Amino acid sequence: MRDSAVSRRLQQASEQLQAAIVSARRRRQSLSEFDQQKSGVDSDGKWNVEPTAVLTTQDFESDETMSADEAQPMQLEDQQSSEQDEASIATSLASISSSHSPVDRDEEKTADAVQDKREKNNNGIAESDTRKALDWMQRDVEQRARENRRVRETLAIAIHNITDVIADCVDSEASQLLLHAAAVATGMESGVDNNAGVSGLLPDRVDDLVNQWEDALVSWREQCIVEKQELIESFALFEEECLARMQVGEASHRREQERLQYQTSMNQSE
Repeated sequence: MRDSAVSRRLQQASEQLQAAIVSARRRRQSLSEFDQQKSGVDSDGKWNVEPTAVLTTQDFESDETMSADEAQPMQLEDQQSSEQDEASIATSLASISSSHSPVDRDEEKTADAVQDKREKNNNGIAESDTRKALDWMQRDVEQRARENRRVRETLAIAIHNITDVIADCVDSEASQLLLHAAAVATGMESGVDNNAGVSGLLPDRVDDLVNQWEDALVSWREQCIVEKQELIESFALFEEECLARMQVGEASHRREQERLQYQTSMNQSE
């Protein structure tokens, strides 16, 4: 509001100054035209000579007296107009200078101070919002890091559990290889950089471990098939042996029965 008031006052002062300058130019032009008319020269620079008459010395002196009397009021009027124009210009200049009076300067300083304070407040608000956004982003990143760490730890535990189960199904040499591969894949092997003891999964090593799992499971399946076949064959052999023993036992028992019957019959005949 103060800036607009100062601008309006400056505009009014400049308009007054311009009007005074235009008025002075018009009065100067009027005076020049009057001088030309008095000297007998028109606007085109030609001499205007009216029909002359024979004048006596008395008439000539009376004309000069009248011209001097008429010119004096005109000169006074022009002088007064010039003084009025100078006063108007001085008033305009004073108005312009008054627009920059100490009071207005104080008002401008106050307005500038308010504007600076407003800008500082805006900058402070923007800085606060930026700091809050950065804090939120930092908390979000830390939360995601904790979640990722928990997920990695859970995966590492699951990998070791699966490796232990598969290691129980293979021979000791394959079991040691699987356990070593699991320790390397989860970053728990000594000599592997894992961020100060935090388990870190190594994707390439995990892929190798999964391939070793598959190979171990295939080998275990083949071994199971072989063991099953051996078990079936062993059971068949055991069954045959059992049948043979049963047959031998039955034959022995029958012979023993026959011997007992023979002895009994011999004893009865005696």
